[in-house]
Amino acid sequence: PGTTGKLVNRFFSARLWYPFAQLSYSMYLFHYMLAVPLVLMTVNILKHSPGPAPLMQHHWFLLMFVGLVLVTVPVSLLTYTLIERPFINLRKPAAAAAGGTAKVAATA
Repeated sequence: PGTTGKLVNRFFSARLWYPFAQLSYSMYLFHYMLAVPLVLMTVNILKHSPGPAPLMQHHWFLLMFVGLVLVTVPVSLLTYTLIERPFINLRKPAAAAAGGTAKVAATA
């Protein structure tokens, strides 16, 4: 790879991203379930606000995004810690007991 490729590789390989990488699957699973009620709640608040009907402007989207991140990250952290990580830890002894590889039946 060229210089740009090396810089991009170094940037995305930094330890800074490791916690996000660990939580990414849990965040993927929960973000939609948390986003739908948040959007519906925001629309309901806007619908019942006094005065002329407010438009869904950029700051509302930014507010919903920040709110979604503030809810999704702790839920994902809890799920990762209590569910995903224990199963990952169970996989290590099982792999060691199997000799580190899956046994495949030989076919003739």
